[in-house]
Amino acid sequence: MTTTGLSNDLATSATAKTATAPRPELRKDFREELERRLDGWLGRPGTPQRATVEGLVEGILGEPDADGLRHVDLTKLRSEKLNELARLQKASEDFEAVFVKGMLSQMRRTSMSEDTGPMGEMAKDFMDQAVAESVAQSRGSLGIAKTVFVEMAQRVVSTIDLKKAE
Repeated sequence: MTTTGLSNDLATSATAKTATAPRPELRKDFREELERRLDGWLGRPGTPQRATVEGLVEGILGEPDADGLRHVDLTKLRSEKLNELARLQKASEDFEAVFVKGMLSQMRRTSMSEDTGPMGEMAKDFMDQAVAESVAQSRGSLGIAKTVFVEMAQRVVSTIDLKKAE
């Protein structure tokens, strides 16, 4: 096989992988909160300002609802922006997990528990980490991850070329 043939095969393979790669999905509660915040950017229904903004963000608006209003639909973002939001979501969850783990560890230190030795301390640390990750990734989390995600994601979405959204 020639070098050109190999390059073409690699390019075709990369294109095939890109075409079949699943689009990332955001947690429903994170996505809904961000969409609600972004809908606020559209302005009041029936105003000329809203009509102007809707024209600018046409690519990420869903179908009209029962009242004839269109709302932001993040599933219409380009894959690379969804990937960026998915990475931000993961980082936000990780941030909350670190916070919760620190809080659990501190609470454990202030309790009147007996000394369990290095293996017991390691087991407690692993348990704190597991609880913290579970809390951060659940819908019933403290809300730190969602707050961080929504605040940062608004900046990500506002920097996209909205006319080119899929």
